[in-house]
Amino acid sequence: MQDKILSAYTAYVLNHGKRPESIYSFAQDLEISESEFYQHYASFDAIDQSFLTTLFHKTVELIEKNEDYASFDGKDKLLTLYYTLFEMLTANRSFVMALMGKSHNPMKHMRNLHPLRADFKKYVHALNLDIVDLKIEGLKKYQDKGVGELAWAQFMFILKFWMTDTSKGFEKTDVLIEKSVQTGFSLVNSEPVNNLIDLGKFLWKEKPIM
Repeated sequence: MQDKILSAYTAYVLNHGKRPESIYSFAQDLEISESEFYQHYASFDAIDQSFLTTLFHKTVELIEKNEDYASFDGKDKLLTLYYTLFEMLTANRSFVMALMGKSHNPMKHMRNLHPLRADFKKYVHALNLDIVDLKIEGLKKYQDKGVGELAWAQFMFILKFWMTDTSKGFEKTDVLIEKSVQTGFSLVNSEPVNNLIDLGKFLWKEKPIM
């Protein structure tokens, strides 16, 4: 029933450009009782806040079914997560864009991202990545908070890029994922220069759409 409610809600928002008028009317249209709705969600806000988390959980379940996934190192696991998660986001792009609003800046919609942030950081911490001391201005503050914060900042950066990506099949987002993860792991291993230059060249080339 939870999936049915979520599917009906997203369809309503996309078809009408707004939320249903009330939970009561929405439940009637869905032919369920209002109390049954509340067994799964406390409000429409709760649906919005759970949407990205639900996609994330489905992504993790999907990639963990891959027999090779368990043998991947941390970098390849994170790459697999990113590629699969952004495929999920792309498949639901219209509703994701509605959640993020017109600003194209996910940082302005942290209320809808906060539950995802907690689960995302938990996943990254489970990868048991090592961090060395980074002597790089601007990155130290993230390192002090742990690899989870570094990865979350990276994800926010990629998400914002994806929201404004106009390339066919969002292929430029795929390039950014690969380059940013390579750069991130170079930083973790204190070998950043070549990959930073490579990432910098890509971002400079794509500057008009950032």
